[in-house]
Amino acid sequence: MSHSVAAGFDSHAWQLTAAATEFLNRQGHWHDLASAAGTALAAARGLGDRDGEAHARYSLGIACLGLGRHRDGRAHLEHAADMFGQLGDTARQARGRLVVGEVLRQQGHHAAARRQAEHALRMYTRIGHRAGQARALTNLGWHITQLGEYPDALIRCEQALGLHRELGNLLGEAHTWDHLGYARHRMGRSADAITCYRRALRLLRQVTDRLEQARVLAHLGDAHRAVGDRRAARDAWRRSLVILDELRHPYAAQVRSRMHRPAVAGGTDRVLAAVREDVIVG
Repeated sequence: MSHSVAAGFDSHAWQLTAAATEFLNRQGHWHDLASAAGTALAAARGLGDRDGEAHARYSLGIACLGLGRHRDGRAHLEHAADMFGQLGDTARQARGRLVVGEVLRQQGHHAAARRQAEHALRMYTRIGHRAGQARALTNLGWHITQLGEYPDALIRCEQALGLHRELGNLLGEAHTWDHLGYARHRMGRSADAITCYRRALRLLRQVTDRLEQARVLAHLGDAHRAVGDRRAARDAWRRSLVILDELRHPYAAQVRSRMHRPAVAGGTDRVLAAVREDVIVG
């Protein structure tokens, strides 16, 4: 991107960065994205191009999120969403709000994250943006899951799944299968969760989102452990770690810790079922 600026094509810097953001994010090239977005932001501000600045700030926010710089990422994303709103670009404003919700979720603010997703869903619905509605429903389902409201989360994710399939959005469908699996796992239905995670992985192999593959593999390992299949769990966790270590992602530490936890006799799901039965009988 710096070559575009050096050659006097300042507007090309943010346009190229905006076009490359999704690819660089999926591949885990966050340092490259941060560098390009920083150059793009300086170029757009130098031109007084508010549209360019909004795009550059969005890209920089995505990069910061990947690098674990949540405070910086949230600031850039909120600024970008506000600018898109001022420019009348409701779809991109809503997309910014969804990613702000993801930052809040990573910071543990699940109720606030839910509100961001609900706000984005209302905006997408108002302008008839079906792809955005599907994305917002997927995120909303995830945030609701984090709040422990599993039946409602399943409803939202099923709604999203139908839209993603209708639109042919394989990545969105993969994310939704992951969220459905997670909710079912938390409900004690880990065998069903394993089926969901495997469907997500099949789709992710087609769209090549490395970080999401690692996350789904980690969840798959958790589900295998819950049904008592320790060998399958360790295999899934190892596969997740290969990707996370290559990306140098901080989530690797959490997955690695799973490898050393003692196995639960009979499987977590069966133990939980026994506890529930004891409570009912008692």
